[in-house]
Amino acid sequence: MKKPSKLHLIWFIPIVFIATINLSGCMTFRESDKSIRQKLLKKKLNPTFHNYTNGNQTIHFWDIPNKAKPLVMFVHGSPGSSTALMKAATDSLITSNFMPVLVDRPGFGYSNFGVAETSLARQSELLMGVLRTYANSKKILVGHSLGGPLIAKMAMDFPEEIAAIVILAGSIDPDLEPKEWYRKPMASTWIRWMIPKSFQASNAEIMPLKVDLEKMLPDWQKIRIPVVVIQGTKDGFVPKQNADFAKKMLINAPIKLRILKGQSHFFPFTKPEIIVEELMHFADLK
Repeated sequence: MKKPSKLHLIWFIPIVFIATINLSGCMTFRESDKSIRQKLLKKKLNPTFHNYTNGNQTIHFWDIPNKAKPLVMFVHGSPGSSTALMKAATDSLITSNFMPVLVDRPGFGYSNFGVAETSLARQSELLMGVLRTYANSKKILVGHSLGGPLIAKMAMDFPEEIAAIVILAGSIDPDLEPKEWYRKPMASTWIRWMIPKSFQASNAEIMPLKVDLEKMLPDWQKIRIPVVVIQGTKDGFVPKQNADFAKKMLINAPIKLRILKGQSHFFPFTKPEIIVEELMHFADLK
C-alpha cells in the first residue's frame, strides 16, 4: 500500500481533530473490573463480572446482584462503556429496588474492544443473550444516545421479554441523522491508525446507522410496553425532535415524554437523578 504523503496527512489532520471533538462528548474510557470494584466497595456494593460469548463476539457485563427485583440493563452510547451510566445505576434507590446490569456494547469496554458490530439487529441479539442469563421476572432497558435505538430494536425483536424501555437522548429518527462528511475519511485504511480504537468502533457503527433506523420504521408499531423518552432541549448531538418522532411512531405503546429545558446531550451524566426518578415508577412492576 502506498504511504500517504505529508500533504495528505496535513489535509486529514483537521478531519481527525474535528471528528475527535465531535465524538469526545459521548466518550467514557473503559475501566477495569478491579477499578470498578474498588469504587463500588466504598459504597458498600459488591459487583459481579461476567462474559457472554456468541459466535466471535464476547460481551463483557457486570451487575449488582438483587435477583428478587426487576432487572434494569443500562446501555451506553457511542463511544462509551459500561461505566457511562454508573452514577444512575448504582444510586441507592436503584440498587435497593432493582438489579442493575451494565454492559459493554460490542467494540467498547472489554467487549471485543475496537471491533465494532455495525448491525443493530446483531447487537440486539447479543444483548438479549446477556439478558437471558438472568432469571429475573421483569426486565427493563435504559439506553443513551445510540443505546436508545438499540433498546428500541430489542423491544421490537423480543416483545415478550422486555417489560419497559427508557430512551435517553436517543438517535431514533433516520431523517434527523446528520450528514457528517468526515466519517468516510476516518474509516480509510491510512487515516484510521491515528484514531483511538474506541473512536474507530464508534465511527464504524455510526456510518450505517441511518440505514438501520430506516429498516426499523415498520416495526415501531410492534412496541406495546411502557416507553419513557427523555430529551434535552439544548442537545447538540441528537436533535430534540427525536422525541416527537417517538411520540408519532409509538402508536401502540403507552409513552411518556419528558423534555428537559436547557439540558444537553449529557444529562445522564450530570443529572443521573432524573433517570432514577423515572425508573422508580417501575419499581413495583408486576
